[in-house]
Amino acid sequence: MNSSHQPNDSHRTSLARDSVRTTLTNAALFFLGILIWVATARFLSTPIRGLLALIMVVPGLVIRIGLLGMEHGTVVMAGGDRKLLSPLARTAAWFGLILGLVMIAVMLGLMYGSPFLFRRITQMWPNDPFLFITIAFPIHLITIALDSAIYAEDRIAERNVKEMVVNGVMLIVMLILFFGFGLQLFAVVGAYLIANFVSLV
Repeated sequence: MNSSHQPNDSHRTSLARDSVRTTLTNAALFFLGILIWVATARFLSTPIRGLLALIMVVPGLVIRIGLLGMEHGTVVMAGGDRKLLSPLARTAAWFGLILGLVMIAVMLGLMYGSPFLFRRITQMWPNDPFLFITIAFPIHLITIALDSAIYAEDRIAERNVKEMVVNGVMLIVMLILFFGFGLQLFAVVGAYLIANFVSLV
């Protein structure tokens, strides 16, 4: 009888431990986010902060579209049958890559196919910051797909460590680009791009 309760007790202990770790990680990420926001507000002038807000709308929309729910399906289906995890993760990653490249093509088509329309919408020229931010589209979507596999495998601790590292890298890179190279808008855009690469790795 005692042995039959051990797996449940072990599961509850593991769940409680993961919950505590995730809560602490989210608290740390909250403070890191505040530091990133303070650094952005401190070193960017008001007009450049407005441009940054406009630029970051684009990856925000990409994330909102995401993988059309495939990442959630990966967690649910792989949770029922672990044998499905590898093919589901591969499918979601390939889908993210293709969707990201399509979104890059759409953005480039708008930039160079209808430059006057693009400038009228964004009130921005040249469009280099938008060009750089599009590189992150497929990277970000593939990362979302692989994160779903991490969740499906209950590797919550690894996910928490990754999130801490990625946000820490973004803050450090941003400060280096601010102080070392005197960049402003590109400091944030570059830090965001590098953080996405780190997250994928």
